Amino acid sequence: MGKDNILFHSIIFPASLKSTNQQWLMPNVLSATEYLKYEGGKFSKSHNIGVFGDQCKDTGIDSDCWRYYLMRIRPETFDS
Repeated sequence: MGKDNILFHSIIFPASLKSTNQQWLMPNVLSATEYLKYEGGKFSKSHNIGVFGDQCKDTGIDSDCWRYYLMRIRPETFDS
């Protein structure tokens, strides 16, 4: 998850779940990073910028290879 989603996933989404008065398992740990860049800009699901699961699947590359690659390039201290 990119740093721009922290507010939603830590406050807004849990508050929405609590408002239903149902028993939901609440998140207690978030894993967020700096921005992962793609061709000079940041990944954006809403703007369809980046490489997404269906596109990865269509390459024929094993999903474990994708997971390993993404974890290796995961930007921890600066946008990459």
